[in-house]
Amino acid sequence: MLKIIEGFMPFGGSQTYYRIAGDKTDRLPLLTFHGGPGASHSYLLSLDDLAGRGRQVIYYDQTGCGKSPAPSDPGRWTPELFVEEAQALQKHLRLDEFHLLGQSWGGMLAIYFAHTRPKGLTSVTLASSPVSIPQWNEESARLLSEMPEGPRAALEHGEATGERDTQEYRDALDQFYLRHLCRMETMPDYVLASFAQMGEVYHTLQGDSELRLTGTLKDVDLTPLLAGIGVPALITAGQYDQCTGAVVKTLLDHIPDARAVVFKDSGHLAHVEKREAYNRTLEAFLEEVEAKSTRP
Repeated sequence: MLKIIEGFMPFGGSQTYYRIAGDKTDRLPLLTFHGGPGASHSYLLSLDDLAGRGRQVIYYDQTGCGKSPAPSDPGRWTPELFVEEAQALQKHLRLDEFHLLGQSWGGMLAIYFAHTRPKGLTSVTLASSPVSIPQWNEESARLLSEMPEGPRAALEHGEATGERDTQEYRDALDQFYLRHLCRMETMPDYVLASFAQMGEVYHTLQGDSELRLTGTLKDVDLTPLLAGIGVPALITAGQYDQCTGAVVKTLLDHIPDARAVVFKDSGHLAHVEKREAYNRTLEAFLEEVEAKSTRP
């Protein structure tokens, strides 16, 4: 049975929940940043497969999310706060050497975090990660334009009027999700549970639209930070992902040591949709980085 350690770290007057899967081994642990923004860690639990094969995997719920509730304060939810929390967790867990994976918004957080050159960071995996929100919104608009006429019209009407609480809009959004978020007819319960928890953090950073970011992140462009990622990087995306080929190219063009893998017939949750292939690819990358490192 997989060993699980759960705990809480004091942070910002609240408590940050963390979960550690697996035992310490000679392989470096993998620290994960969840997305949403504002989801919980649980939709990443397919990465437990790595722990079952000898690599410790560390999850946590960012402050204000999941099992890390915090008082309501929309002005508090900034990238700087979440970077500070990640730095505190690294110190709290005494992560002297580690790999990092950030998914979606978690990938943006990973870019912010890696740019600070944290001691001990050995590699970064950016899973379906935005880098420039203006570019992300442009690509999302392009994907919307390629939808069949009926659901496209329903989504465009809802976005233009703000009338998103209609059955027609929700049905059309489900079709968009099935094309670009997760191409599984039924999403696993651990994924649904994670997304069901999104609240104030999501609405502050993302905004009210599911199709484009209109919240406080809407003008963010992290492209200038990419050159500061001084460790090997793996970029992953799905074939039909909102993290499109254009987004992947931006990441590849600006990170000094980066490679990309695109998983066929999958969307924004390739790590869930193509679980076995994804974990094999990720573990091979981590092992290669460790083999080339100067660790004793």
